[in-house]
Amino acid sequence: MSHLPMNSKQSFNFPTRISISAVLVWCLVLLGGAGFTVASEYELTSEGPSSASRDLQPIGSVSLVLGRAFIESEGNNRERVRMGMMVRQADRIVTESNGHVHIRFIDEALVSVRPNSELEILAYVFNTEDPDKSSIKFNLLEGTARAVSGNAAKAARQRFRLNTPIAAIGVRGTDFVVTTTATLMTVLVNEGAVVVAPFSDECAAQGFGPCSTNAVELTADSLQLIEFDSNMALPRLVPLVVSEESTEQLQGAASNTGAQPPIVEASGDEEDKKATSKEVVMESVTSVGVADDAAADDTT
Repeated sequence: MSHLPMNSKQSFNFPTRISISAVLVWCLVLLGGAGFTVASEYELTSEGPSSASRDLQPIGSVSLVLGRAFIESEGNNRERVRMGMMVRQADRIVTESNGHVHIRFIDEALVSVRPNSELEILAYVFNTEDPDKSSIKFNLLEGTARAVSGNAAKAARQRFRLNTPIAAIGVRGTDFVVTTTATLMTVLVNEGAVVVAPFSDECAAQGFGPCSTNAVELTADSLQLIEFDSNMALPRLVPLVVSEESTEQLQGAASNTGAQPPIVEASGDEEDKKATSKEVVMESVTSVGVADDAAADDTT
């Protein structure tokens, strides 16, 4: 049997290809290992996980939805919010003018996203074995949100942060409501305390926990709220003015819930009834109107 001759070029390229392939495989292994380490640190120290490191495990679920609201996930996926829908890290909740969403998290925390709002879940790591090592971070781009601390934030207060476009909010075991635009924000505390500080070299948006530089603390019993706009050097405390109607609503809610902040959950027909009601009493000392067209807009 004759053998085809192998020229010098062929004999040179064959082992070279093997060598190059081996090097590439080794590099990928090294990069893969480095990526895993960086992903773990990234999850806890920056604004949120990348698409390669995102934890796909649910961190909470939708316990109430009124009107039109959407969840935007990585990959530019946009989905209409539904009751019981799972929520994950890096999700963005977007509500329209009649939209309102409640999310219950795995550590029993509660977040309410009100109409015309946009909230990002940058990080949500609940360490069940050592809650002190938990880490939570939200970014409220616009609108209004209420946050009620769960087991993670209560145990790891130095690792909780809610950012707005102009300031950082840390907690002291808290139930609070924040409203923000690109240049103005207000914060009201229902229970516990918050620390608000404008962004600066000492208070970076990428950080976790409360900032101390130029910070102002607000407690629930102060009968005040915090105001801050981009032209101010420091946030300021202003008296809380509560209307008689709002006071009656708050007292009624407290008597019906054993003095606990009224968190409402609905399902099935209850959801539709709530969406068509003239007005829904929201979770703080004020009420927010939900438009009659919530039911009319209940289509994709």
